[in-house]
Amino acid sequence: MEGPLLRRGKSTEVLVSYEPQFAMFGEWFKQLFAESEGKDGKGIFPVSAGFTTDLHSVGQFIQDGARNMFETVLWVQEPQHEYVVDALPEDIDGLNFLVGNSMQHINRKAFEGTLIGRHAEYRD
Repeated sequence: MEGPLLRRGKSTEVLVSYEPQFAMFGEWFKQLFAESEGKDGKGIFPVSAGFTTDLHSVGQFIQDGARNMFETVLWVQEPQHEYVVDALPEDIDGLNFLVGNSMQHINRKAFEGTLIGRHAEYRD
């Protein structure tokens, strides 16, 4: 049976999370769905990405590549650990403007920024 997204040409699902602890969940997702859905020339191809690590590369493809995919974004409301950016005395990397912000906050801003560049179909 062919689903509505596949009928509309969406043959790839990208499972995205901004939480590093979801990396193995993404691997499980790919294994489960590829094995169970990828039969008889049918099914949606599963891909997972860990943002912000994969945001520049995979995110670029999602934004400007083939229009054959859809995203499912998992967001963790309360991470298990809250990491806050500390200052570097010499600000070698130019990132001291992030001092005092949590990684959850920074990742949230990255997530919100990606929505700005997406078509309306990705904004809900």
